[in-house]
Amino acid sequence: MARTSSSSSSLTSAVSGKHFSAVLTGDNEVSPVNTDASGKIKLFANPQQNMLDYGLSISDLNGVVSGAHIHKGSLGTNGPVIATLRTGNTFAGASASSSSNGDGSTSTSVGGTSTSADLIGPLAGKQATDLVRLIEDG
Repeated sequence: MARTSSSSSSLTSAVSGKHFSAVLTGDNEVSPVNTDASGKIKLFANPQQNMLDYGLSISDLNGVVSGAHIHKGSLGTNGPVIATLRTGNTFAGASASSSSNGDGSTSTSVGGTSTSADLIGPLAGKQATDLVRLIEDG
């Protein structure tokens, strides 16, 4: 579920910065994964674009979340990881919550803030504005 679908959207406001969202599915993995699990992510860039607040939720997951990150790549390719989303220990960190659905699957959500310190790979040493620009470019 690490890949976003083409349903990403961007809205701009002079007061609140930029907002992005995406739906996460196994179909968007490289190679596609047959799973009932799905997720949503919402990213909110502050007006200066030097940090991104995020909310990540997943549903119908059977297994352990090992991490969350953003890739740079075109749809259908597995590009390099460019930003790490701090999720705590298997989504047990600050602002995280989870619940069992009674069938062994879990719904989980976590929120946090990404800054230039969370950029890795091709964006290591760059600014959060560079990440915002890449997200805008799709």
